[in-house]
Amino acid sequence: MWQKSYVLTFSAVQFQFFLEEIRAKVGNEEFLSFPDDEERMFLPTPALEILFTFTKEEWYNFTSALEEANYMREVYQLLH
Repeated sequence: MWQKSYVLTFSAVQFQFFLEEIRAKVGNEEFLSFPDDEERMFLPTPALEILFTFTKEEWYNFTSALEEANYMREVYQLLH
């Protein structure tokens, strides 16, 4: 998964677990005001000192990209 400034790599099983966690957050986001007057949400990682932040547009793009990746994974599985 590539998103401007980071690359996430997963095994198939890890990706499925990650996607399930992200899907559980969709619709339950809590956006907070940042000092630059942008609203962002936090996405914690297993490394407690690392948090991803997303604006609403970035979050939409991120979740859309994950769904597209999952769709392509399913297509690939059907073909092989």
